[in-house]
Amino acid sequence: RVEQMLALIHDHFDQSLKISDVVAASGLHPSNANAAFRKVLGITIGEYMRRHRLRHAMRLLVETDLEIAEVAYECGYASTTRLYDAFQKRMGKTPRRYRLDSRRRDESPAS
Repeated sequence: RVEQMLALIHDHFDQSLKISDVVAASGLHPSNANAAFRKVLGITIGEYMRRHRLRHAMRLLVETDLEIAEVAYECGYASTTRLYDAFQKRMGKTPRRYRLDSRRRDESPAS
């Protein structure tokens, strides 16, 4: 059943997916679904969703030239501010700074 929840997250993270939607996909009682998810992955459903969205945003920032607002939208963030907040909390920098730093690192000659 955790696989069902993961599939829903991976297929619909870019939409306004709620934890209750993920729980419903499991067919389990909410407390049992959360416990099963945490037992298998070691983190809550909400934390997994936040990390998955952020990983996708990081990839888009490095691999595309999408505007920051477009990245936020593509990753299911309700606003650009939510994306900025997530980046500041997890990465200690803004999405723009992350993009610039990542591209500089990729362009620097190997030592």
